[in-house]
Amino acid sequence: MSRRSVRLRQEGLTYYSMKILPLFLCPLFAVLPCAAQTPSLEEAMGRPILAANQPLVEVQVYTASRVKSMPLVSSAQQWTQAKEELRQRVLKEVVLRGEGRKWADAKTRVEWLDVLPGRGYRIKRLRYEVIPGLWIPALLYEPEKLSGKVPVILNTNGHEGAGVANDYIQIRCINQAKKGALALNFEWLGMGQLKADGFSHTRTNQLDLLGTSGVALHYLSQKRGLDILLGHPNADPSRVAVTGLSGGGWQTILISSLDPRVTIAVPVAGYSSFVTRAQFPDQDLGDSEQTPVDLASIADYTTLTAMRAPKPTMISNNAYDNCCFRGDYANAPLIWAARPYYELYRAGEKLSAHINFDAGHNYGQENREAFYRFVRDNFYGGHEAAFSEKEIPSEGDVRTPEELRMELPADNLDIHKLALRLSEGLPRKAGGPGLAEVVKAHTYRVSATEAGPGQEVEGIRLRYWRLRLDNDWTLPVIEMGDSANPKVTLLIGDQGRGALAGEARRLVKQEGRRVIAVDPFYSGESKIAKRDWLFALLVSSVGDRPLGIQASQIAAVARWAKAAVTVESFGPRTSLIAAVAAVLEPKAIPATKLHGALSSLHDVLRSDMTVDKFPEFFTFGLLAAWDLPGANQWQSLFDGKTSAGWRTLARPQFPTNGGWSVEEGSIRSLAKGKRADISTERSFRNFELMFDWKLAKGTNSGVKYLVFGMRPNPEVGRIDPEVPKALGLELQLIDDERVADAKVEPSHGTGALYLFAAPTAKLPPLQIEEWHTARILVQGSHVEHWLDGVKVLDVNLESEALRKMMAAQEREDIPKLKNLDELKADALKKYPLVITHHGGDAWYRNIRIRELE
Repeated sequence: MSRRSVRLRQEGLTYYSMKILPLFLCPLFAVLPCAAQTPSLEEAMGRPILAANQPLVEVQVYTASRVKSMPLVSSAQQWTQAKEELRQRVLKEVVLRGEGRKWADAKTRVEWLDVLPGRGYRIKRLRYEVIPGLWIPALLYEPEKLSGKVPVILNTNGHEGAGVANDYIQIRCINQAKKGALALNFEWLGMGQLKADGFSHTRTNQLDLLGTSGVALHYLSQKRGLDILLGHPNADPSRVAVTGLSGGGWQTILISSLDPRVTIAVPVAGYSSFVTRAQFPDQDLGDSEQTPVDLASIADYTTLTAMRAPKPTMISNNAYDNCCFRGDYANAPLIWAARPYYELYRAGEKLSAHINFDAGHNYGQENREAFYRFVRDNFYGGHEAAFSEKEIPSEGDVRTPEELRMELPADNLDIHKLALRLSEGLPRKAGGPGLAEVVKAHTYRVSATEAGPGQEVEGIRLRYWRLRLDNDWTLPVIEMGDSANPKVTLLIGDQGRGALAGEARRLVKQEGRRVIAVDPFYSGESKIAKRDWLFALLVSSVGDRPLGIQASQIAAVARWAKAAVTVESFGPRTSLIAAVAAVLEPKAIPATKLHGALSSLHDVLRSDMTVDKFPEFFTFGLLAAWDLPGANQWQSLFDGKTSAGWRTLARPQFPTNGGWSVEEGSIRSLAKGKRADISTERSFRNFELMFDWKLAKGTNSGVKYLVFGMRPNPEVGRIDPEVPKALGLELQLIDDERVADAKVEPSHGTGALYLFAAPTAKLPPLQIEEWHTARILVQGSHVEHWLDGVKVLDVNLESEALRKMMAAQEREDIPKLKNLDELKADALKKYPLVITHHGGDAWYRNIRIRELE
């Protein structure tokens, strides 16, 4: 045996034991604390607390269990009375809330245009006013030979880009006219000729924010379509039909249940029970108009179906639907729930189902012929010769969108313009409901359970909790620091608690506070995994409000802390939650610190936000009743119409050399114009600046602050009064993918303090040619950059690292250390703000500022 082997054996180790011992020790090391294995605070705060998909299951149970059940009646007389009361309630408390009643009382205005001839039919083009100032195009298909009273059919459209020009819709309407009926097909908001951002359905919730129901526009589009049809001299008011696919199917059940003039209804793949929607979130949740605020608290779609009794209704679905409302699960619950109400009238056979077995989400020939057959049987006594179920080949009659297009007023309203108009003067000074009532606040009881063992990380003690609130919600909570410390901060953020480790570290170690980090409903670990914003709509439809749930959750956690807490939030969404929670629970939450908050709820409209990205912002009637604290401290730097308040650094006027324009509510740099930077007329030192921005492909732009003066124009190599360029610190905004400079190093990319500091956090997705928000905070030597609600840079201008970076730069046309020394020497001196022009197309809007001490 070698001396080495003897020595190893004497030490209790052999070659064999050296190989095998780690295999036995590995499990032990896995459970014992080890310096090398200790997680970072970021990892520890990101440790899962909830079960997989727990937030999704909880919201499914919560919403489905709160859908209003079917009314209990025992006779046709009782149901006739009850359904009329329901109809009035739905109209008053859901559809026509706010301005809706006034709009509904306005007279239907119609402008008839030209006539397009056809073979056996003709098309009259028209436009009509849905509400004052908002016109939509429509097509009236008439039989070529028209005499006497004939049926009228309202054809509603779904989420299809071509709108009234869709070939299958044209074929259906042409057939209806050739068979002897009057057929109206109107352009649905957001589709066809009205396919524009301002008409997108996610913007209808902008009206909800103001206390006016967004679904009113959809309802009134249909109601006025019926007005036009029934105003025709040949219309038979006893034979009125409505049909449509998808969103058109939803429109069909809405108008046919709420308007007694409708005789027969054939919705195709268009709706399901709210309970079904909660169970099948990947298919059926439905968007804004299909899930109106408070509807599910009054009537489910099963009830709307039953309200059709005893009138003929055929619910049609596709067995192989690749979109939504598939026949195997959507149809039967509606028929099962509504048929007993039909049977009260001994009319059970008047409610029927039709299942199509063609591929996809369709209103193809088989579905169309089922509709023709339904019309024949109910309007013509089943006489095939009077109205044949067989489709007349009409593919050769289909027209292009350009042939069907018609002019609309140049100043025509859209949903967003309407919301801006209605928001003027809000919130109202007095007389409305209180904030707790608006957000439907809860006072939750809290039951706390420790969620596994705690741990110590970086000298900070962490305890993990699950807080059960009223047996409805489970909140993941991490408590950090001394649990007996009465100085408590409740920490929340739009990106979830896992992104707040730096803030927790500061609060515990530097400020000596106990921290409770929590993810309320919709954020972090409590974010719903599938189609989260659609569940927010459903929460509102069952009579709750996402914001009320979130703020009430934070209030409950504050009470559980058993100490007066400061809620510190990071991001616009959680800052709104924090502000509302402080109003709901002022004793438990005497203070808030809001980072990255909106300047006002008016930002939701000025920045044209949508419910799919910010669901809690669209709480019904919130802006009519309340606004964020400090909203009046913000000042606009751009009126959206003129260049007032802007100039160049060289001359006291806005440049007129073709480099800039004011258009459609924005200031735009033009790629082909002179590249002069533009400056504010006013100067600032400590401030919070917010604005929206958008870049064209290949654009390099940015906003400079603490602008010390002019720098040479790189095109001529000298100070150029004709094309003045700014010398200052810059929030870089650039097409990171297409512009070479962005790839040089991180300090050249979007979000950076250009040349001097790279982003300190992961950037949110920033798609080119889309609008984004930005925020610059300057307070003393502290600077923050925010993009789309995420703090992407936090830097101290007096830090050694930044001074070294600046000293290392060889360029002469950039800020130097003497400029930083100037800031330190004179803390009161103010400097203008500048929007740069580097040769690309860039847009800026909603520019506002708040000066800080």
